[in-house]
Amino acid sequence: MAKTVAFLPQLAAQKITTPVNMIAICRPGDWIGAYLANHPRYLRLEFDDVDSPQEGTTPFSPGLAQQILEFLQEVGDESVIVHCQAGYSRSCAVAKFMVDNLGYTLDLHRPGATGTAIHFNRLVYQTLMDVSGRSMRSFYLNLQDSASHEGGLG
Repeated sequence: MAKTVAFLPQLAAQKITTPVNMIAICRPGDWIGAYLANHPRYLRLEFDDVDSPQEGTTPFSPGLAQQILEFLQEVGDESVIVHCQAGYSRSCAVAKFMVDNLGYTLDLHRPGATGTAIHFNRLVYQTLMDVSGRSMRSFYLNLQDSASHEGGLG
C-alpha cells in the first residue's frame, strides 16, 4: 500500500475518528482541541501563515522543519494527514514537500481535501527543502563548506 498524504482544513480534520498520523498546524496560542489524542502519532506546530518573517509574527523556522522531518521518519511508510486552519497554505506546503520529495501520493479522496496546491506557503516549502538538504541553496552551502575545509575552491 502506497504512503499517502492529505491536507485538510482544521474542521475536516477534527471529524476524523479513525486513528491516523497527523500533523496539526495552528497559529501561536490557538487551542486545537482534544481530538489529537485519538491518533497514534501526532505533531502539533504553532506558526503564522506568512511567506516571510514580519514583525509581530511567528514564521515557520528551520527548527519546525526539523520536527516535521523527524516525525515523518518516525511514521515511516504510513500515511499522514496534515491540517491547518484553512487547509490550503501551510498544510498544503507540507503535503507538497512530501509528494515532491519523499515519495508520498496525494490523497484526494479524504473528505475535505481539495488537492489545490496553488496557494502553498512558499516559506514553509523552501525551509523544508533547505533543512532536508534538497534545495540548490543547501547544495551550494554544502559545496562551499566542503571547499573551505579542503582549503578553497580550484
